[in-house]
Amino acid sequence: MPIIIKEPMLSNLEVKIKMAANLVTPDLFLEFSNQLTPEQDKLIPRYSTVPLLEVVHLILRTLVKSHIEVATYRSRWPWSKARAYTMGKNININTRHEHSVKNLIKTYVHELSHIASKQSNESFDHGSNSNQHKKLDTAPILIANMYCDFLVKTGRLWRYYRLPF
Repeated sequence: MPIIIKEPMLSNLEVKIKMAANLVTPDLFLEFSNQLTPEQDKLIPRYSTVPLLEVVHLILRTLVKSHIEVATYRSRWPWSKARAYTMGKNININTRHEHSVKNLIKTYVHELSHIASKQSNESFDHGSNSNQHKKLDTAPILIANMYCDFLVKTGRLWRYYRLPF
């Protein structure tokens, strides 16, 4: 008897994209915002006009109110360092890079911060795309790292992070 596949097969990247999306939800993001310390609440990231907590709430509002779509693309230039970009409310993931679930979560949060920044009257980007401006203390990178640390600390990420692919 032959093996019959009823649904289209998903690539490893597509499986990881779905896993990461399941870990970037409004409920988890709200829980993340509630566990921020008073010192973190008042911190103003580099290139930001608002405190960290307000940036987190703007990202949460974007998660709740916007229909975010994720697609993949393959950059024309093989040496492109771009892992993803946003176009409107879409997040586009570059398939030329290897992506772990953890890195995809960071990418989602990073790109969500760009979408939230464009939708609000506030500015909290990372300057240009040069390595000089993409510092760990800018809102998109800082919040993405803090969110992943929160998922690891609460035991939600380790199940997916240790997958062999």
